[in-house]
Amino acid sequence: MPNDLKSRKIMPLNQTARADVLVRGNPVTTRPDATVENTFPGLEFDHRNLEKRFLDGLLLELHAASGGWLRDYDRTRGFPFSQADFDAGLKVWAVVGNIPQLDEPGTPRMTIRWAIGTMANQGAGGSSIWQFIREFEPGPAAVVLGPDRPQLTLDQQSRIIQTLTAGQTAAIPVPGAAPIVVIWGQRADYLKNGVIDPERYEPGDLTRSLCSPWQYDFTDCGCWYWASNKPDMVSVTPDGPQIYNFQRVRTGEIAPEPPTHPPVVAQGLWSTGDPAGATMTPSAERVPRRMNHAELITGWEKLPVVIDDTETDRFVDRPAETLPESELFPDRATIVDRLMYLAGIEHALMVEYLYAFYSINAPRQRPLPTDTEPLRLFEAANTILSVAIDEMRHFRWVNEILVLLGGMPVVSRATETKDTNGNGRYLPHTFALTAATQAQIDWFILVEQNSRAVDPDVQSDTVDGMYTRLYLSIEKSTEISQAIKDRVLHLTKLIIDEGYDHFHRFQRVRQLLPSPPDVRYLRLASNPMPLQPADTGKGFELRVDRSYEVILNLLMIVFGRGDAEHGQLLEATRIAMVDSLDVEIENLITAGGAPLFTPPSMSTEVNLGRFTAKPSVVMGGGLHVERTALDEMLDIDTVIANATRPLDELNTVDVTSADIQLQARASRSVEAMTRVRAAFAKAIRAAEQ
Repeated sequence: MPNDLKSRKIMPLNQTARADVLVRGNPVTTRPDATVENTFPGLEFDHRNLEKRFLDGLLLELHAASGGWLRDYDRTRGFPFSQADFDAGLKVWAVVGNIPQLDEPGTPRMTIRWAIGTMANQGAGGSSIWQFIREFEPGPAAVVLGPDRPQLTLDQQSRIIQTLTAGQTAAIPVPGAAPIVVIWGQRADYLKNGVIDPERYEPGDLTRSLCSPWQYDFTDCGCWYWASNKPDMVSVTPDGPQIYNFQRVRTGEIAPEPPTHPPVVAQGLWSTGDPAGATMTPSAERVPRRMNHAELITGWEKLPVVIDDTETDRFVDRPAETLPESELFPDRATIVDRLMYLAGIEHALMVEYLYAFYSINAPRQRPLPTDTEPLRLFEAANTILSVAIDEMRHFRWVNEILVLLGGMPVVSRATETKDTNGNGRYLPHTFALTAATQAQIDWFILVEQNSRAVDPDVQSDTVDGMYTRLYLSIEKSTEISQAIKDRVLHLTKLIIDEGYDHFHRFQRVRQLLPSPPDVRYLRLASNPMPLQPADTGKGFELRVDRSYEVILNLLMIVFGRGDAEHGQLLEATRIAMVDSLDVEIENLITAGGAPLFTPPSMSTEVNLGRFTAKPSVVMGGGLHVERTALDEMLDIDTVIANATRPLDELNTVDVTSADIQLQARASRSVEAMTRVRAAFAKAIRAAEQ
């Protein structure tokens, strides 16, 4: 191949792999929602390995063509078979679980999928059993194990069905062989906070059966799929037909390059180029032989690059998009000023997205597939929540960039967008607590619209556009060291990339939500008013605001720490949000209120470690931050106590409340804050040793 191709660093799409520094996180293979699953075994991991543990205590083997087998089991569970039965071999005879009946609306019914037929040689392979298990919804599930037999007698089948119908875990004796075993349990939930549970699967457990996609054994999967740069059929000229096999021999010995004729499509000819036995006898030049195992393993680099489904060995190097010097921020101070503005914007967007999420009258647990409208509302609400969670990360990253550039973190919240460049190209908006109406979703789509094509004369300054300008300005700056640039450019790029995804996610939300009138699916009104002191939900309204303040205080501590503690401290902050804020918002809504996310009103300075929070009028109220003098630094326990004090003081009052529900929440909050303080102290002390 000519040496026209230049070496370029490949940037993986998952955030952990892209980080320039050591970070806590999960690779893309741990998140099923980010993996390629167009067929088994999958590109990132073999999806069959998930279902091998679909019942707790049992490990099945689902890769054998002869069927599924019990590979291992938990000896402490008291399963109704012996070690000798296991050693003799127990095969999967049937699997049972909840499968939706699409042609019969209503609750999914228990369905038996037989792995061994009633006649010889009708058994299902391991992959077919895996496909059965994948259909199972959460809930009761069972597996039937038995000795390796080619057929199932009618009597055995009848006794199995009786045992399954009774919901019993039991053994059915088989003369002269291991028993037939029926084992009931719950369909295993292998996800933990959206990540594949590391306690359920050992390291390497999900990838142990993968083949190498750059070698010939990938074609032996029999499924004929490749990554986008290794397709099956390609064109060899820009305007030519997409009919040539990508893996053909390119030596010119069999077929000219590029081929001058369409290839013969007879299956036997693809493999060997031998026309014997074919329905037609082509000339040799019409039979482009496919590379065999050895040729592809030793000469895979001879395969060309494919762009737009066309083979090529060269490309046109396009210059990176940039902005005129007049559009770049002139100095570090201006860059810091824009970042402070964007931190407030991210905070305001995060709150708008959270309020929109809570405003949708959607179930908190995923409905059955047959419940169409509740399922659509669930998907819409949780898509909005996923973007809100991303905005929390953006809020964190902007503040980390500010600290790296020597600025102060910003935890105050913007009240409106501003024409920061004075050119009239911005999106005028006043931030408010607005329900998820169609108009509000349209605003979300507009503000998240991407600005990848830099066009300062046409495009408005969306959030993405402001980050693009920041990225290019930091890149050109002579006041920022290269080491700091590497860090902050990496974080800025992450924000830009995620914003592009937010645009498409909100478009999906608009498709999922019912058409107007909006009130059909909303449980909260826009611009809610505070409850009256006598209202039953007033106590929860106050608790929501105090929990919100504590989370901001905890983030202040996080922003002042190094990379080593970020992951642990953020996890502890998440505990505070889940155990306090989220549950209390639901209690508040049930009591007829709405989350106000009131910015904290401070009367005194609070030492939060590296920074001091002060009352602010200039920044619209709430927390104003200044750097803490070293001689004012307090001990770790005092700093953390300062952060949780607003909720601790309220808990002291509420644990004696006459409202039983309020009392219970305060007790739970006391436990949560104790765990948060312990986690923060442990992480900080470990990092400072």
